[in-house]
Amino acid sequence: MRALLLTVLAAAAHAQTWGATTATSAEIVADRDDVWTESRVAVGGQAAGLGGVVEAGYVERYDQGAAFVGADLYPALADGAYANVRARWAPSSDVTARLDLAAEAFVALGGGWEGSAGGRRLAFADQSVWIASASGARYLGPWYFRVQASTVVDAGALPVSVRLLARHFLGDGAGGAFGEFWEVSAGRAEEAVVEAAGLSSVRDAWSASARVQRRLAGPVGFSVGAGYVADGDLSRTQAEAGVFVRW
Repeated sequence: MRALLLTVLAAAAHAQTWGATTATSAEIVADRDDVWTESRVAVGGQAAGLGGVVEAGYVERYDQGAAFVGADLYPALADGAYANVRARWAPSSDVTARLDLAAEAFVALGGGWEGSAGGRRLAFADQSVWIASASGARYLGPWYFRVQASTVVDAGALPVSVRLLARHFLGDGAGGAFGEFWEVSAGRAEEAVVEAAGLSSVRDAWSASARVQRRLAGPVGFSVGAGYVADGDLSRTQAEAGVFVRW
């Protein structure tokens, strides 16, 4: 559910502009009168067949905080194929995963269609969670549609999660992580989440979100987003705002 992932999901298929961004997000946990916040800065672009961003930030939950660093990269693999490699490291965190690693390979299938398969490992203070995923997507003019299915592989029942994304590119669709677009997404997920400091679990959740990113004037732009996660006593309302500059 990371906003940065949704921002750069299609970066490899569109010209990647260099840029930098800063953003802050907040999640209000209704039943617990708690607010989860995250602030981050990121910079990125594309060179020599490698595009993406690197980031650093600070997250606060349950009256505790932790710093993190991370990267979200898109190396080219071959003609019509590329990968997404993501990592976020927060070694002292008891309120998020201390290590979040993911890798996914994408292959063009012709006719604007694209398929992918990947895996993810989240190492919390009390356990590690492994997730396998596969997706299908299509580029249709200025539109990008994606459906992704995933499962927590070490859960006994192998529950399947599904997420749908529809994104509309604005202008010429260029800019990658710093391009202009609006999008909506929705899904049902087996969500790995920290329930209390140092205590994590895999929970059923439903979610919906919307996001827009536009240039304001010259190289400067903004992004705003909102969403809701239905997850019992961890149900929460989400909001995010940021600014970016591209060159």
